Amino acid sequence: MEMITADKKEYGEKVSVQSAVSFQPFIDFLKEKYEENDDVRNKFFRFIIKKFEARPDLLAPFNDLSKLDDAGELIDLLKTTIFPLTGDEQKLRIAFSVPFQFGIFYATEAFRKTFYNDLGYLYIPSSVPVEQIKKDKMRSIYKEILERFYNLKLAESDDIIYPISDQHTGLIRYYKITIDKRFVDIKYNGTKLPELTKNMVCSKTLTILDIDELQQLLPFEEFSLEGFAIWHVEDITQQHALNEIKNIILSAYQRDDNSNYQLLEKSINTLIGNAEVEIAMLPVIKINDSIVFEDVINSGRSLLLKSLSSFSSLQKSYSDVLNECDNELEPLVFATIGDKEIKEYPFLGPMRASGYVSYVCYPIIANNELLGVIELASKKESLLDHTFFGKLEPAFTLLAQGLDGYRDRFNARLQKIIKDKFTSVQPAVEWKFNEQAWNYLRKTIKGEEPEIDNIVFENVSPLYGAVDIRNSSVERNYAIKKDITEQLLLITETLGLLQKHVKLPVLEELEFKNNLLMQNLNDELSPEEELKLNDFIDNEIEPLFNHLRHIDNTIDKQVYDYFNAVNELHGHIYHHRREYEESLDVINKTLGNYLDSEKEKIQDVYPSYFEKYKTDGIEYNIYIGQSIAPQKPFDAVYLRNLRLWQLRSMAEIAKLTHKLLPSLKVPLQTTQLILVHNKPIDISFRRDERKFDVEGAYNIRYEMIKKRIDKVHIYNSTERLTQPGKIALVYTNPKEAEEYLQYISFLQSKNLLLKDLEHLDLEELQGVLGLKAIRIGVNLES
Repeated sequence: MEMITADKKEYGEKVSVQSAVSFQPFIDFLKEKYEENDDVRNKFFRFIIKKFEARPDLLAPFNDLSKLDDAGELIDLLKTTIFPLTGDEQKLRIAFSVPFQFGIFYATEAFRKTFYNDLGYLYIPSSVPVEQIKKDKMRSIYKEILERFYNLKLAESDDIIYPISDQHTGLIRYYKITIDKRFVDIKYNGTKLPELTKNMVCSKTLTILDIDELQQLLPFEEFSLEGFAIWHVEDITQQHALNEIKNIILSAYQRDDNSNYQLLEKSINTLIGNAEVEIAMLPVIKINDSIVFEDVINSGRSLLLKSLSSFSSLQKSYSDVLNECDNELEPLVFATIGDKEIKEYPFLGPMRASGYVSYVCYPIIANNELLGVIELASKKESLLDHTFFGKLEPAFTLLAQGLDGYRDRFNARLQKIIKDKFTSVQPAVEWKFNEQAWNYLRKTIKGEEPEIDNIVFENVSPLYGAVDIRNSSVERNYAIKKDITEQLLLITETLGLLQKHVKLPVLEELEFKNNLLMQNLNDELSPEEELKLNDFIDNEIEPLFNHLRHIDNTIDKQVYDYFNAVNELHGHIYHHRREYEESLDVINKTLGNYLDSEKEKIQDVYPSYFEKYKTDGIEYNIYIGQSIAPQKPFDAVYLRNLRLWQLRSMAEIAKLTHKLLPSLKVPLQTTQLILVHNKPIDISFRRDERKFDVEGAYNIRYEMIKKRIDKVHIYNSTERLTQPGKIALVYTNPKEAEEYLQYISFLQSKNLLLKDLEHLDLEELQGVLGLKAIRIGVNLES
């Protein structure tokens, strides 16, 4: 019998261990089984033992395989014992080898077809380095030595993964070789086994750490191997392909998306086991609920679109196909591209002209949502059918994760453009920013010079409202004056105490200056006066206090009490300002929460742009119109509904803030103002200021009125238009007021507004003439 070895002699070098074939370990194994069992198998075991013991030359170690030439019956008995009864020898890949050697003395037909090359040698993959094979062989031998002689059960695996090119498909197939060493005896030929050091084997991971040190401590020359090893081979191509797909997806961030898809497509080819099927994996990206695939066209990856690059109408047909996959979530299978199929799907025409005879578009779905498709196409008849789906199915979950990751990265790119070029945007207008960002990205993909177009919403109706804190400047000024007065009194007290311990004339001079400033305080503290007081305290009083505090403990205590009292966060001196700010904050939070809640409600009726910003109170702009929601038909009823909501919400706000008064440390009151404007305007996004602004000269006048009416007076009067407990509506055209009068009448019937309606003329403002107003009281106790 001839031994089949590797065709490179260097594989056996530097791993010089005595190794010989012997069937004695196998016979010993059968005798153990014979003693453990008492059943019909014992007769068979006795028969085999008797047969092998009749050939003592095969029980002793030997390397001359010619001894097996006349031992065919014994080899058959060996196979019958070891091979599974249900196994088909034509399909099983099993071989018997010299212990720990590339020397096969028997192999099944399936093993020979896979691992024997044309020259009759054992195939060794060229992709596996020679040194790596030697190192793995040494580790495997030492693993057995450590387990058998040192009782160390190591966690290292002996399995070998072989990549072998399939001679029929040209694809790489992967095989796992598990070597059964139960019929191999290892003998130690030295005098005494040496002790292992700690750095040879890791006690935690149970792995070999240092092969070189093991070679010095346990040289192979002191060991001999007898018996035979059994090679069990399993085709793990599908499992390996799935692991490859998983690894590609997990490391997707390390490569560009095109490279990722090329690697995935290669792994899918391996998974289905056919290189003649062309594969393309395509993400399905939606912008504003519409599928876009310009990036697929320009990357040249789609099998279909390679033939359609100059057929824009056919590209639309392909878009329709993707939409059909999205709607039906079922594969499109064209086992044969015939005239009937081309008539129904015109894009198949150029494909057949390119030589393809079959095509499949298979959707990848997660949570009933289309994430992408896999294209399969073949130029050979009857190569593509539904049998491929069973091979692909194990990968679908992984591919869905990969496509979901791509979509996340794509959306992140869009969001980055939006944030870089625009700002965080509201849902009602986000679609417009998505559209502009996609146009920008599409031009980048095409290699064009990208530009950001101006974002404009035309013919939108504006609504403006302002809730202001009545006399907020006066209240703030009053709080500051009371705090400063208390601080000046404390300074006087502290200076008096310091003069008892320190004889410095400057202390008396500062006390005089401090009293003078206190006497000259006006009821309304001007900015200049406040600046002068702060300069005195910051540059004269406090530096001196800091200097004197270290003279003795008594002074330190007095100065410490002063600084503790004037602490902005918790000191007593700042309590009036804190109380004012806290009261203002309570009102603004109440207003903000109310408007946020109401904003969600009005968006459910019809999308609108709602922008609020905080002043001493809160102001807001609302824009509504067809251009903001082009997919939803606009009607004037939505604008009337929003105007009624605005009037009603202002009444509710007046009631809310009135109810807060008993709980406020400073009883601040609010005024409510609405600007009525009946003509649509245009607004555009200003990238420099990251906000929407009006377009056109007439529209700018609207903005001018907004900025100047907050403190407007009634004509020929010193009375302010806005008053606590009332809503003021400013307009320029009497027709604009007629609609609101109907709303007022309706809300009066609901007992929300009082019956104290006033029609008022307003004073002339700079650049604004002819303003009029309606003022109505709110039933605060309703």
